[in-house]
Order: sequence, then structure tokens, then C-alpha cells
Amino acid sequence: MDLRSVVLNWYRNELNAAFAVPIVKRHRKKSAHKAVIPRRPDYSMRIEDIAAWLAALKSQTTPVYYDLALFMMLTGARLGEATAMQWDCIDLNERIAWVRRTVAWDHHTRDPYIQDEAKNTESIRALKLAPQLVEHLWNVRGRSVGALAFGTPTGGPLRDNAIREAFNRASKTAELPWTGTRITRHTWATLALVANNSNIGAVQANMGHGHRTTTELYAKPAAALTSETVDKAALLILQGHHVRNHATIDCESEILN
Repeated sequence: MDLRSVVLNWYRNELNAAFAVPIVKRHRKKSAHKAVIPRRPDYSMRIEDIAAWLAALKSQTTPVYYDLALFMMLTGARLGEATAMQWDCIDLNERIAWVRRTVAWDHHTRDPYIQDEAKNTESIRALKLAPQLVEHLWNVRGRSVGALAFGTPTGGPLRDNAIREAFNRASKTAELPWTGTRITRHTWATLALVANNSNIGAVQANMGHGHRTTTELYAKPAAALTSETVDKAALLILQGHHVRNHATIDCESEILN
């Protein structure tokens, strides 16, 4: 109805001033609009949201989407960076993953293909891996096929629409308002800023941001979180999903730094 009004008003204003737009108040009252779930002002998951979302992902029949989500949640990696992660760039002994490639998706067919280059110069970086994530990746490596850490059963890169469908399905199951995949990156950045006492430089380097102002977008929601939230973050993310935790590890410094 709104688009029709725009077109007819344009016709009247530009071509025929005598034209009477045949849309009246009663038409607008009868028009139906798709309900839109209000988005919360904090564009990052709360701790209880993370636990529920990852649990919903883990309950799905295909484990690769849970593996991918856990990696993204604990590193802040972009979707293309995580999907293109190959074992030759993951050193589980040194607990480092190098971002050197990215996956792109064809605009028309959505078919994925790997690019041997990162998004930009700042995106080429080393990601520190938490011990809990390293342990999980050992299991992933044991059942993976081919060079990709998170690939299809035949070893190829995952399709963008399949990833989003799995993530969105988990959000719906957990009754969360989030859609898409960037929520994991926003969540990591927000928690990391709190854990590092708003050390934007460290978070900027890990995120691969070219400009400090981009990282500063996360500073406002970070200010609303408490240190208690950060202390419990790793335990609720990992222990709640049957990833064995090491009791002697300082979760705040190991996972979020």
C-alpha cells in the first residue's frame, strides 16, 4: 500500500497535477503489514542468550554449524574468515589461527568459493584460541573431511544461505530476536571490551578493523555490562554445551584476551 501511494503520488506530482490518488484513509486502515519483532537496543547477545542459542545449534542434526558458531563466538572472526579457515592455518599446539583467506558467495547462485586473500590488509591477523576451543577443534579435526575446518560432508565450503538458515533456526528455537550471523562478532567485541577494561586497541587488532572508530561502536553497549557478566561468560558459553572446562584456567583472560 505504501509503495502504491509513492508511485501514484509521483505520477500526480510529475505528470498529471489533476490526477486524484485513489487511496483514502479506509484503504490504509485495511492494509496489512508484516509484523516486525522489535530489535533490542543492545546489538549483542546476553549471556543467557548465548547459552540458549548454542544449545539450540548443538541439538541440530548437522554438527558443523555448531562448530562454526562456537569458533566465531570465541574468536570474533567474520563469517567468511571462519568458513574459509583451513587446517594449514590452525596451530592447535600454539593455540593460534591465522586469517589469510575468505569465502565469498556468488551474487546470483550463492555458490561459495574460496579467495586466497583476506578482506583487507588489517584482516590478515592471528587469532588467539582459548584452551576450551582448542580441545573442541581437536575433535572437529578428527571428523573433518578435506582441508577446511568447517566444510560440507564432501569437504567443500558451506553455503551462505545454509549457514544463515541454521543460525536463524536456532534463534527461533531459543526464542531470540536475532537473525543473521554478525551477532557473534558483535557479542565477542562487546564482551572483549569489558574484559580488557575498554582497551579498544587490542580489540581492534583482533577484529581486523582498519579504523579505531569502527571498534568504538561497541564501546557504548560494553559500558552497560558488569565484570560479573564477563567472569561467567566462558563457563556459560562452554560448560553449558558439554565442552570440558579446565578449572585452573582464568576464563576471562584466556578466552577474551
